[in-house]
Amino acid sequence: MFKITQLDFKYKEDKPTVGVDFMLKTIQVVHQDKEYNIKLQIWDTAGQERFQAITTAYLREATGILLFCNVNDQSSFEKCNVYLKKIKDCCSENVKVMLIGNSFSSGRVVQTDELVQFAEQNNIMYTEINEQNITEKRDAIVQRLTQSILQQSLEEAQQEKQVE
Repeated sequence: MFKITQLDFKYKEDKPTVGVDFMLKTIQVVHQDKEYNIKLQIWDTAGQERFQAITTAYLREATGILLFCNVNDQSSFEKCNVYLKKIKDCCSENVKVMLIGNSFSSGRVVQTDELVQFAEQNNIMYTEINEQNITEKRDAIVQRLTQSILQQSLEEAQQEKQVE
């Protein structure tokens, strides 16, 4: 989460989340030539089984989810199915999900084509990050997910106007 929300990407302490962690980030998004300032609430929920009851409560209100997969760990990829099922069970059918394959060490086990296929089969977005490109990709990841959520929100608002 720190690598996505902070400007300083030298943060190397990747301690596992215990329970839930939270940060705010305000970004500007341009959609159809109109600029929007959007305040994101970014919740980092623990992946450990013992915290699942806590994380379910936070998932219910989510409009966008970044699902991380360590490409150096096969079990991380296998858990994506479990997490995606939980997302589908807990969240609105309109929730936007982006799978992020991350690699901050050598020894890749999960190949890009496996992750792309998984994303396509589950109708979710996909990208990869690593230590070399995270600074340049961070904003693109957040922008892409936020634009997708914004577009959907604007379309829903337009549909509601037409019903009235």
